[in-house]
Amino acid sequence: MTNHRTNTVASPVKLASPSQKATPLWRIGYIVAVIFLFIMAAYSRFSLPLDSVADADLPGYLWPALSKLQGNAFVHVNGLNFIYPGMLLATLRTCADFRAISVVQHLLGLAAGGLFLLSWNRLADFLPRSPMPRPLHQALGLTGVAVYLFSNTPILLELRIRVDAICMFLAALSTWLTLQSIYYRAISPREEKAIIYGVAALGAAFLTASMKPSFTLFALFLVLPVLWLWVRSGKRLVFFAAGAALILVIALPEKLLQRDDPTSRTFLPRTLFAVHAFIIRAQMERDLQTGAIGSYSREWLQSACDDLGAAMQHTDPVYKPFTTLGYHPDYLMKGKNALFSHWAVQLGGEKPLLRFLKYYYWRSLFHRPLDFGRKIARQLAIFYAPVCPAFAVKGNVPLYRNYIRSATVLSAPDVHGMIAGFEWGAAYAKRTTDLSATRVVIHEPDGVKVLNGLFARSYVPVLLVSVVLALSTLWRWRAGLEERWAAFIVLLLYLANFGNTLGISIVHTMEVERYSVVQFSAALFAQLWAVRWLSELLWRRFRSGNVAHDSDGLGIEHG
Repeated sequence: MTNHRTNTVASPVKLASPSQKATPLWRIGYIVAVIFLFIMAAYSRFSLPLDSVADADLPGYLWPALSKLQGNAFVHVNGLNFIYPGMLLATLRTCADFRAISVVQHLLGLAAGGLFLLSWNRLADFLPRSPMPRPLHQALGLTGVAVYLFSNTPILLELRIRVDAICMFLAALSTWLTLQSIYYRAISPREEKAIIYGVAALGAAFLTASMKPSFTLFALFLVLPVLWLWVRSGKRLVFFAAGAALILVIALPEKLLQRDDPTSRTFLPRTLFAVHAFIIRAQMERDLQTGAIGSYSREWLQSACDDLGAAMQHTDPVYKPFTTLGYHPDYLMKGKNALFSHWAVQLGGEKPLLRFLKYYYWRSLFHRPLDFGRKIARQLAIFYAPVCPAFAVKGNVPLYRNYIRSATVLSAPDVHGMIAGFEWGAAYAKRTTDLSATRVVIHEPDGVKVLNGLFARSYVPVLLVSVVLALSTLWRWRAGLEERWAAFIVLLLYLANFGNTLGISIVHTMEVERYSVVQFSAALFAQLWAVRWLSELLWRRFRSGNVAHDSDGLGIEHG
């Protein structure tokens, strides 16, 4: 008979599974709290007027649906992806009431809150030996989702007729599917679920990027770990074939519809030239000095350079200059006596204009990369400011001011003619006019207002500390697997936000407020996880110090 001797080694920190601390009483209380939060969040939304807020981009989103409802073809206009206009078509055809749009978008906003909680609770499963009790982890999640649900930013966005209204839902869906895919691929391997969630994560990422191009890098950075995990899998062909098929289903209708939409081909070149006109003009001046004028006559290029400088200096009450650019890019493209329209006539049409815009954008980028780099850095600094603009820090929002602007948009001859042919369209315009004379306000709870302020002011400091510590953790070869996963998730969530901001900073300007506020839920989720992770690091350090101190007081003689 063999005697087995067991040696027990004391651990300085006792790691308990958080699920063991979640008592039945807590589970009941948690479910009740979740139900209460979502009921109150629904009340805060549906107690407000449900008439959608229109802005200058309304025709591009709404006209395809109204065209189809009038018996014409569903058209692709202004280079906008067909899915959101298709959602408007389905809603208006079913309900024949503009208020139904806000109802659908509010429901998607609440669903985004549900996905926020599901993602947060899944993160606890990445760290089964964490010293943080699961009830505390869930309580932090409840705090985060309460901030999201009761902040005025998502509520106001959900009232607008533009794809921004569902961006937070798309971001939350992509995040949840990505975490599910990683969990079932690397943490608790289940091949079928891993494939399903992984393919769905690919589809959601592509859908998000298609509907909101500014989210392209967000979606790409978020889904990269999923791709990497499957590249090394024996069933990678199955995964990538299914993912490619789903992407094709999403992409093909858009490709077919945009063939008859010239804006799909002209929007990006026009935007890139207009946003970087201050750099391009400097390059044009340099070329005129050196004689490197290419195929354009000196006289025309000099005239174009002068016209561009004059247009950039022009002030307009509608197109107010951006601080970092010194002018408004849209004025060059769409303002009174738009410069691009003038150039198109001089050059002989849209195609020669596009050739000129592309030529000088790429020429300027090649010869002035530092100027482009400085422009990008200034735009990044807008988001990564001492007070991060993704968080709502304005408190209560006078909704009636939005209806005043909406009434102005709806009274414009082209828009009025578009909706007046429908009885429910005329009723929507009348209700909007009536609401513009009220004093309706979106009220934000004081506690939520305080937390938004704290998150906004701590975003950059917490990000910097978390990223440095996360990189350090991944670099240390002695770090445990769970420590590495926690650090990796910190980097993944912050990197996704950075991708969004970087993409906009490269192509456009972060001074457009909606480019920041649509990142609210993703920024909040990343910040909350970083705070939770840093708190755990501090707790571990504190416990390790106490254990070491107690060991020194046991009267044990050393060496």
